[in-house]
Amino acid sequence: MVGGWPSGGFICIAAVMATLVLSSVLHLMFQVCAGLSTFWTNDAIFIYHSYQKFCLLLGGIYVPLFLYPDLMQADLLKFLPFASLIGNPVGLIFNVNWGLLGEVILLQLFWIGAVGIGLHFLYNICLRRVEVNGG
Repeated sequence: MVGGWPSGGFICIAAVMATLVLSSVLHLMFQVCAGLSTFWTNDAIFIYHSYQKFCLLLGGIYVPLFLYPDLMQADLLKFLPFASLIGNPVGLIFNVNWGLLGEVILLQLFWIGAVGIGLHFLYNICLRRVEVNGG
């Protein structure tokens, strides 16, 4: 580890941990979507690997989101679900304020809701496919 404890103290760590719990829920929902894709592809590995690559490139793992060039629209990238999984929660360590924390939590809740609705419809489609074609 390089450096000391984050300057925000315990409040900073608690805020980041809370957003990481929401990130874990969102990640689990994406994994379920990848698993349900096997009804069409017979193999979820390549869909899950594609999802991981998007997380690596657009989530802020390789490069922090604010360092992306203007061509990539760094301000737009922070609203994608991949940034809500990784980049935005971890960015709270470096810049803790209540407005940014609220923005990150609201974005995560929005994506959890959107993916949850999509997952509900995908599950119903898969259930009909199993009932028609047999299990």
